[in-house]
Amino acid sequence: MRRRARVALLVATSCALAHPLVAQPSQHRSFSFYSENDAYDLLGKGSSDSSYTNGVRIAWDILHFSERLGRWQRRLSLDWLADAVNGHDAVPAARKACAPREDRTDGRLCGSLGFGLTQTMYTPSDIVVPSLQRRDRPYAGLLLGSVYLTTLRRRVHSTTELQVGMLGPWSGSESTQSLAHWTWSPGSAKPRGWHNQLRNAAQIGLVNSYAFRPKYSELCLAKFGCNGGYGEARVFDVTPRVEGVLGTHMIRGSAGGIARLGWRFPDVVGLSRIPVTAARASDGGSFDPWFNFFLSYDRRAVLHNAMITGRSLYRSDRWDDVRQISLTRDVAEIAYGVSAGFARASLVAQVVRRSGEYGPSGGWHRFGTLTLMLHTPPFFPD
Repeated sequence: MRRRARVALLVATSCALAHPLVAQPSQHRSFSFYSENDAYDLLGKGSSDSSYTNGVRIAWDILHFSERLGRWQRRLSLDWLADAVNGHDAVPAARKACAPREDRTDGRLCGSLGFGLTQTMYTPSDIVVPSLQRRDRPYAGLLLGSVYLTTLRRRVHSTTELQVGMLGPWSGSESTQSLAHWTWSPGSAKPRGWHNQLRNAAQIGLVNSYAFRPKYSELCLAKFGCNGGYGEARVFDVTPRVEGVLGTHMIRGSAGGIARLGWRFPDVVGLSRIPVTAARASDGGSFDPWFNFFLSYDRRAVLHNAMITGRSLYRSDRWDDVRQISLTRDVAEIAYGVSAGFARASLVAQVVRRSGEYGPSGGWHRFGTLTLMLHTPPFFPD
């Protein structure tokens, strides 16, 4: 009961933070479900219940479109960076909804706000050993409630997310993994070392992500070229991106990009990965059915990861005193997969390969990701 009360408090906090941002409620909504697990390896070569073993996120986007954001809202989303890249574009006097069919070249600002709940869990390689494994990563669970603000300009997409949550037993990760084994995989080995997991510690963090659309980085078959509108018949694009995470549980920066090849897929940039674990990819929705294949690469500089060191910025866990592993500062990540969708829904499936996050025993890890997005009608306003 106490655990449920804490989860409810996180959700209520996110809603309370979101409320003052929504100046004009919109009827357009988007619900997303993200699931990441090392058992999803599409090629059958992934490990099971090792390292980053499972992540789940639910998110509810409150799509909010307006002429411009308030000054403090612009500062929160760092939209001044978009102005620096695009120039100070003239904003149309009339308020118009900004959707994928609208021309992104008119300088109109698109804004969306949402909130989410994320749970991730990490285990050592051997989950049947009940004793503390000092040469492997510790058991760790993380539960985060968040509120995020997204802006889309002519050639810059930015997302700012505020995360508040708990690392440790109060995250409920042990119960989640036990339930998964009981319902989905009753014949698999049961984890026996969760009593060694990192202790309870409150967490707070800020995630800033930017995706860029350089000139001549996209190909559309429509006669008017690529303008981010419906009917452009997009078949190829390349999107560079950067991301920064500053929090008590993680401090890192990453840079990379994603290349997509397909048929009539949308220009809209959205979430396809759980923010605490990876940078953002690019997917959305369109009137007609669409699909694309994609390949992405990101390089991370990791300064702090409490799920490996057992040390938050303000306190240390007992694991920090006995561990015999060290944090890897340079981490690479490669992902590939397929996404498809239509007006009311979209689906993303991908395989992720991540280099070792700790040494000396940590090596490349492999897991899969499934993302389902549902859009309430009308997704494209009149």
